[in-house]
Amino acid sequence: MDHFTFSAHPTESQIRTALATFLRGQYRLVRAAGVLIVLLSLVPLVLEGSFFGLLLGLAFVFVVPPLSTWIMMRMIRPQVLRETHYELDEHGVRMTNDQTDQLFRWSGVTKVDQVDGMLVGRLGRMWMLVIPVGVLPPETASAVTSLVLSRVPAQR
Repeated sequence: MDHFTFSAHPTESQIRTALATFLRGQYRLVRAAGVLIVLLSLVPLVLEGSFFGLLLGLAFVFVVPPLSTWIMMRMIRPQVLRETHYELDEHGVRMTNDQTDQLFRWSGVTKVDQVDGMLVGRLGRMWMLVIPVGVLPPETASAVTSLVLSRVPAQR
């Protein structure tokens, strides 16, 4: 039975990276819609000199994704940028700080991405968990990563 316990203080940069990873699919759709709007706006641009569609499409491509991440960071910053205690075992991961105590069971985790010293777990479409393994010694980080990947049904 593997059991790991450690504490870490996720940085704003780590959480921003985790959010971008978690929302990657949604951001692709937004950017694709922006490209489509740009292409469709070329006709009015040529015929009427209207830049509205072009500007709207470019906003979807370049402004909406980072603005969305910034807004979400403002909303979650007080809860996630805290010293957090992590406990991982065969049942799941418990994350505890001075404001929250959360238990995520492995059966609810649908996907795990390894990004910049973090494991970013997806729980359906609306929630994520971040395990900062980069703060651990390499052999411990490897063991934690192996545990997580072996317990998440979609990763086996």
